Amino acid sequence: KDADDGRKELSIPGKPPVFLKTESGVAFLSLAPNSLGKLPANPLEILGKMVGEYDLAVALRVRNIPEMYRQFAIGAMQAGMQQNMKQGENESDEEFAAKQKLAEAQLSQITQMINEVDTVKLGWAIDSKEKRTFLDFDYKFVPGSKLANSLTAYKQQTTNFGGFYQPSAAATAMFASQADPKVMADNVAQVDAMLQNVRQQMEREIDKKHSDAKEREELKAAVGDIFGAVEATLKEGHMDGGAAVNLGPGATTVVAGIHVKEPAKIEDALKKLEAVAKDKPGFPGVKWNAEKHGDVGFHTLSAPVPEDKEELRKMFGDTLNIGVGIGSDAVYVGVGKDNVAAVGKAIDASAAGKDKKVPPFSASLALAPIMDFAAEVSNKDREKQIFAAIAKKLKSDAKDRDHVRMFGELIDNGLRYRFEAEEGALQALGTAVQMKQQARAEAAN
Repeated sequence: KDADDGRKELSIPGKPPVFLKTESGVAFLSLAPNSLGKLPANPLEILGKMVGEYDLAVALRVRNIPEMYRQFAIGAMQAGMQQNMKQGENESDEEFAAKQKLAEAQLSQITQMINEVDTVKLGWAIDSKEKRTFLDFDYKFVPGSKLANSLTAYKQQTTNFGGFYQPSAAATAMFASQADPKVMADNVAQVDAMLQNVRQQMEREIDKKHSDAKEREELKAAVGDIFGAVEATLKEGHMDGGAAVNLGPGATTVVAGIHVKEPAKIEDALKKLEAVAKDKPGFPGVKWNAEKHGDVGFHTLSAPVPEDKEELRKMFGDTLNIGVGIGSDAVYVGVGKDNVAAVGKAIDASAAGKDKKVPPFSASLALAPIMDFAAEVSNKDREKQIFAAIAKKLKSDAKDRDHVRMFGELIDNGLRYRFEAEEGALQALGTAVQMKQQARAEAAN
């Protein structure tokens, strides 16, 4: 209904009214009618800048939320944490203290985000020229804040594991970042609390599942070695690695490489794990230093896949082959047939493109090989038909434009995460929905 000053009031049963006013071809809505008396003279120009390359955008200016409301939110979280922080019946004082420390560190991080985030923005667009759609999630920090200053250390990152990012693979991912040492020093308490909490959970599981005291001791020591390497790497702040999965019935191969500060600790952990496993029936044993590629020594293991593990047999065949490579500052893993050769190939490709500039994070899925593989290994006829139909359509229509991608990139005083789907991925979704509807209709008849 008409209201004062050219406004209209939209009545919603059981809800507060919403007020609307048009200005220069733009409709403005507000729960507070007085706000509609302060409309900008150039709304289309402002909206154009806000939306930019997107078809739909939502922006939240966190810095404009009044201080009292931000502090209220922080206080409510603190009260909630204190109320829920109770010591469990089987939880030791040391474990409870570690849990409290982790919760306090997490609350401190959330408080920093509330106080230092400037803008959060969600943008969605359909790019008809490139035949894709994408969704961006941006957050910018207040200029001069600790979080904004920490981004200056990132800049454009490089990777020494570029050969492990394989766009032709069914799935692949890569990450590379170098944290500001000062920021890492501020976050050491949170890192320590997080790792200590996870380690204690793992040790409790070991106590539950293993009755032999010596076995428990060896397993906990192995966990300690692994966490020691992880902790040293996290505190160093240098994160770099990549992985790829190539699918094929009975011939699936997984390769991965990651920078590790103290890789010898990973090797020590493997030896402790073998000491526990060697007396188990059917354990084939590890071949230490079985192969070498440059300065990387590979330890290998080949084990028969049990007949009741049908999915594993369909992926890797009758035998599961695993290789773990230990380098001077890296650990490599290969799973599947000819895994050491596949890892070696990725190492060589990485060396050829050493210090390649990359985004902080990127990942990609190719749907055609995934659907093909799913059709091969599925035990259900209807599922086989759906997967095969999707794979066929992707191969004939999408022509290698069947990817779903995710990546992160640096923007001014902030970060952007993008989720992107090419036209083939959307076609695959449409085909799946259509076939599901057909299946329901057939079942109803």
